[in-house]
Amino acid sequence: MNNRDVSIQVDSFYENLSLEELKRCCFTDDKLVQSAISRNIVDRIEKVSCELTFLSGILDDIPLFMLQTHVMMAFAAVSYQAKRGLKLVRESVTLPAPRHVKNRMSVDNLIVVTNAITMLRSAELYLHRIEEVQEFADELDIALLYIEFEQAAWLSQIEYGPTGSHRA
Repeated sequence: MNNRDVSIQVDSFYENLSLEELKRCCFTDDKLVQSAISRNIVDRIEKVSCELTFLSGILDDIPLFMLQTHVMMAFAAVSYQAKRGLKLVRESVTLPAPRHVKNRMSVDNLIVVTNAITMLRSAELYLHRIEEVQEFADELDIALLYIEFEQAAWLSQIEYGPTGSHRA
């Protein structure tokens, strides 16, 4: 069995994992595993991006006067947080962090985005529970702020190094 065959077997294993299971796998230092997780993340980003584009398109097609209602504003906030999370997933790839850390942060972001998409996909179930939608949008915001903070910590290591002294 050559390396390509092993890679395909490893990739197919990770395709079938839930995001939570995939996140647990991010804590290993095995390079083959981390490479497979990275490829899996790229595939999942593509799928989530297409679905989010579709769902956001539905919101974009709603007349502006309807978006001013508190109902539509709540769903627009969830859609915005999902787009923000997707942007953070893409930014995680460029962080000066070990691959397993980048993979874990990407999976964390994908979990947030997937949860938002799940709510947007079943919006009709939440039309009379707008307070719950608004709280959910706030929870997404907090989760993304935490991820942004972690990304900023890794980026600050470029500028200041691990000792905290400024690099010229």
